[in-house]
Amino acid sequence: MDQDLKGKLDFTLPNRVFITLVVMILGVRFLHFGELIDNPHAWRQCDTANYIFDFFKNGIDIFEPAVCWMGAHKTVILEFPLPEAMVAVFYHVFGEHHWVARMFFLLCFCGAAYYFFLIILELFGKTRARVATLIYLSLPLSMFYSRAIHIDFFAVFMAHGMFFHWMKAVKNQEAKHWIAGGLFTTLAFLVKAPYAFFLALPLLMMAIQEKQFVKSLKWTFLLMLPIILFVLWRSYATGVNSLAPDWHYLEAYRKFDENTFWFFGTLEQRLSLWNWLRLGERLAFDVVGHAGVLFVIIGFFQMWWLKQYPFLLAWMLGLLVYLCTFFNLNLVHDYYQIPFLPIASTLITIGIFSLSGNAMVVRMNISRFAFFGGLGIVILGNITNAELRYYKTEDQRVLQEIGEIIEGTTPTSALPVITYNDFDVRNPQILYRARRNGWSVPLRNWNAEAINLLTENEGATHFVFVGPGPPDGAIGKFTRRLNLINSTKLNNTYLKVFIWTLSYQDEIEN
Repeated sequence: MDQDLKGKLDFTLPNRVFITLVVMILGVRFLHFGELIDNPHAWRQCDTANYIFDFFKNGIDIFEPAVCWMGAHKTVILEFPLPEAMVAVFYHVFGEHHWVARMFFLLCFCGAAYYFFLIILELFGKTRARVATLIYLSLPLSMFYSRAIHIDFFAVFMAHGMFFHWMKAVKNQEAKHWIAGGLFTTLAFLVKAPYAFFLALPLLMMAIQEKQFVKSLKWTFLLMLPIILFVLWRSYATGVNSLAPDWHYLEAYRKFDENTFWFFGTLEQRLSLWNWLRLGERLAFDVVGHAGVLFVIIGFFQMWWLKQYPFLLAWMLGLLVYLCTFFNLNLVHDYYQIPFLPIASTLITIGIFSLSGNAMVVRMNISRFAFFGGLGIVILGNITNAELRYYKTEDQRVLQEIGEIIEGTTPTSALPVITYNDFDVRNPQILYRARRNGWSVPLRNWNAEAINLLTENEGATHFVFVGPGPPDGAIGKFTRRLNLINSTKLNNTYLKVFIWTLSYQDEIEN
């Protein structure tokens, strides 16, 4: 539907040029394919990596995925762990390497990008689909999370597959697309329903536009399986998480059986101008990228000239519903803006073509220059933006070294308690790297009573303190009753790792 775009000039993107650009943009990711888990959100990546490692080491049981920060209890269900289980299978084939996980999730990203291409192809034709796909590949959040140890692009792959097949099903009423869409929907809902549910709005708009609403109703039974499985899984997850121990004496500890605030947040959050500005900044710099802001603005106003603008408007309205529903998640985690990447790519594409076909640009005979120049600026700007904002490893190298020291000092059955800065009880970043299950007790809330209880009741075996020297105060008094087995200075830092054995028989006092 190229003719739907205002501006009569069309700019072709030959096969060889398109494929070359795709390979080059994807290839940049391999500069950051190492074993070290990096920021942002190394915390979340370590949780995912531990799920994978436990499946690899102890066998795949998707009903009992393991975190490393709950001692011997281990089981906490965060999402349906299908992608982690699949990576664990590949670990058995290629070995336990983070690059294997990175490659799996990069392939999921490529699947998401392929279905995005098909969606835009259906809406605006081949050339626009190719340009939008190149932009999608290069957006900052795409650059980082597509090669991170992170499940979100698996969920997006499923959501985009659902979206495309049900678009085709609504338009053509073909059973194969209804069934394929139902299968993708089932997996999308199980793994991460927030990334899929809002796409119902643009699909509803398409059914109305194509005058297929009534005919489509007979296929809505295919929604029942995803919804039933989602409800059953969430009910099961809540039940399992409710069985976690009652460690009320550990700061920030909570069972994951009540997630209302974590998912949805509060009304006060939504009424805060500061929160909206923060989200706006993320949308501008992490989703769109500095270089794409102008083109998004142009594309937004230009889309009103398109026959497909009701569909695009419904898509954006769905995203607004998603944002307002899962407000706290979007506020805390930048990766919850990943669902905005497709519409951002589409608006940037519309903006580039609109600017290139502008009457003044045409009269100056620089349309092709404006087209390729705009595309180049966006792609290179996004890649540069990602390099500046992401792939942070400085603090992660320290955590990796701490983990390796603990792994080399303690037996594999050890259950250490770790105090490092303000790492709270849910933090997996040292424990995962140590390949140990255990707990973290933050320095700001340190007390011997909690560690005594973990030793007596939960079987904690070691106490680890990371600091510039031996601890003083209450911690110092505590550790003087223990047996020090290791004191190691970290490379290129002022920090040392102290490791003691724990025994409740000593009747340690605060």
